[in-house]
Amino acid sequence: MKRRSFLALGTAASALLATGALPRVAFAQDAQKTLKLFYTTNLVSLDPVTSTAETVIQHGYYVFDTLFGVDENFAPQPQMVDTYSMSEDGLAWTFTLREGLSFHDGAPVTAEDCAASVHRWSQIDGFGRLLGEATETIEIVDDVTFSINLKWKFPRMLDALAKVHSSPCFIMPARLAAQPTSEPVTEMVGSGPYKFIAEQFVSGSKAVYEKFEGYKPRAELGAMTAGGKVAKFDRIEWVINTDPATGLNALNQAEVDILQYVSADLFPLIEGRDDVKAIPYNAQVPIVRFNSTQAPFNNAEFRRIAARALSPKDVLASLVDQIPDLYSDCKATYPCGLPGVIENAGELFDIYQGDFERSKAELAAAGYNGERVVILNPTTSFIGTTVSTIVADQLRKAGFNVDLQDMDWGTLLERRRSRESVDNGGWSIFTSAWTPVSIANPALNPFMRGDGDAGYAGWYENAELEGLITEWMQAETQEDNVTVFARIQDMLVEEVPTVPLGQFYSIVAARSNITGLEPKPVIYPWLLDRV
Repeated sequence: MKRRSFLALGTAASALLATGALPRVAFAQDAQKTLKLFYTTNLVSLDPVTSTAETVIQHGYYVFDTLFGVDENFAPQPQMVDTYSMSEDGLAWTFTLREGLSFHDGAPVTAEDCAASVHRWSQIDGFGRLLGEATETIEIVDDVTFSINLKWKFPRMLDALAKVHSSPCFIMPARLAAQPTSEPVTEMVGSGPYKFIAEQFVSGSKAVYEKFEGYKPRAELGAMTAGGKVAKFDRIEWVINTDPATGLNALNQAEVDILQYVSADLFPLIEGRDDVKAIPYNAQVPIVRFNSTQAPFNNAEFRRIAARALSPKDVLASLVDQIPDLYSDCKATYPCGLPGVIENAGELFDIYQGDFERSKAELAAAGYNGERVVILNPTTSFIGTTVSTIVADQLRKAGFNVDLQDMDWGTLLERRRSRESVDNGGWSIFTSAWTPVSIANPALNPFMRGDGDAGYAGWYENAELEGLITEWMQAETQEDNVTVFARIQDMLVEEVPTVPLGQFYSIVAARSNITGLEPKPVIYPWLLDRV
């Protein structure tokens, strides 16, 4: 299936950019109303507001709902909200909930729950913090109506509340939303279409969801995160196992319905089968995140030298087994093909072209003293360990003193919180991958912010950049929006808090009778069905 059979998939992937002897485990036979998904990455947290991990966000959409969703064009649409209005001066927004909303414990969803959830989210998420800074008060009008009163205009209010990925504004009971933001919520009580069955959850092995009979879908057709979220299955089970070969074998034997990701080297094992299909589900952007608070990467010149030493093409090709249809170069600080993004980062990737002697000379001229560069390597994540290993090799050749440290993904998520020196458990670089829509602009992209201690791990701080982002947020004309966005991108090329490495396409495999797996940011359960 490699280069020959994946040409058709490559066509779909390009469109998305513009928008045998295998290990086995035992699985019970599926009931008609039960759906089984095989995940090769663990559900590392249950709180989808405090974690940006993809599996946690998918879990969040099962359990929780949002005030607004987005349609297929990523335009905000009311979801839990029935009606809303903005005052004439643009400083007060009022929201009224639709009838029939209830939590999984039977309690009605109230304005107090929504206000508390928005307040909590606005202290954690990057887009939310921008809204939080603009907010004067959040007031309860009555049981189902609340208002957000602003210090200054916030034209992107609906975009913020409809944020689709990486810490969406999920609504939970006020008693849970009142929990300190430093403590992830572990009691899963939402108002979404599925209930989390806590007593059957086994971290690293199994997660179970059951249809919430009290959920009241909207009347509109479900699309992305908006419209009617109609649960087609009574029960959805996640089988969690880090071995993709085990997952593919289970899929081929009809023991699971969907395999989260198929690594490119396993493609031949599903070639020619009529009962299994492969889908180029979503583009992903691998990133290299610097710790800007620790030497050597507290110096922008060293960040630039490291960025120039990296070869995005080598990373991307390795992720997809050298299949050219499944990756795309992008010399930009934001994902190519999205509104306002300009490819102005060519020098970051082209200036050395493998000339490591030049990088060594520039390191010496910049005063590099051999500071240890600790790269966190998540060996349980195919994407993470592939990117980290290649980055480590290229930076070592470029003259950096690299220490590649192996760990599982959950340990990496904990370790990257450390602000200690590398000699005391700290770090210099970690890698991850994000869907383009989740990092499309300055409000959404947490690792292209300058918000320091309050921001994304790596804690890059730049007040001028934050001022430009605020200016972009408040722009009321498209012309101003484009102009300020370009200035932000120019600054990021100079400062390089993070290096994006182009885009590659993840492949989801499924039984042929499963529908609803068209490319989306995550696998939304209400779109899935079996025919």
